[in-house]
Amino acid sequence: MAGKKKDTTEAVIRPLTDKEEWLCREFVSDAGENQTKAYMRVYKGCTYESGRVLASKAFADVNIRQRIDELRLERNKRLEITADKVLAGIAKLAFYDSRDFFDDNGKLKPLSELDPDHADVIAGLETFHKVTGDESDEVAITTKIKLADRGQNLERLGKYLKLFTDKMELGGVDGKDLNLTVSFVKPDVG
Repeated sequence: MAGKKKDTTEAVIRPLTDKEEWLCREFVSDAGENQTKAYMRVYKGCTYESGRVLASKAFADVNIRQRIDELRLERNKRLEITADKVLAGIAKLAFYDSRDFFDDNGKLKPLSELDPDHADVIAGLETFHKVTGDESDEVAITTKIKLADRGQNLERLGKYLKLFTDKMELGGVDGKDLNLTVSFVKPDVG
C-alpha cells in the first residue's frame, strides 16, 4: 500500500558483548542503580558528562534493559525478596503498638525482652551513662529509642492499595461555577 511505513520499532534480540554484560552487572550491584557511575566503572577514562550521555544511550538499548530485568529477578529470587515480604515489612512498621516497648511501670523494656517484630521497628537507639556525684555514687542511665515513622509507612501502604489520588480542583471563570476534579491514579502494574 502506498504511503504506509513499515514498523521498524521491533526490538532485535542479540547477545550482549562482554562489556555490556559487565555494565548490566555493575548497574544492578550498585544500590543506587546509577547509570552514569556504572558506565564510568566499566568504560574507564570518560568524563562525567560523556559518561552521562553514553550511559543514557546504552541503557536505552532493549537488550540491556532486558538483561537488567533478568539480573534483578535473579537477585530477588536469591535473596528471597517477594512483594509479600516487602508489604509485610511495611505493615510491621506501620502497625506496631508503642505500648509494647514499656513494662507495667512505664520503663523501657530491655532489648532482650522484645520480640523480633518489635525490635525491627526500632530505627535508632541512644544510651547515655552519667555519673552522679563522685565515682562511688550511682550511674544514671538514660536510653532513648526512635521508632519507625508510622505515618510514612501507612502512606506507603495507602499508595500501594491506591487509597490516595492526587486531585486538582479548578474554580469558576467569570463568576460561573466550574466543578471539575481531575484525578491522577498510577495504573496497576503487574
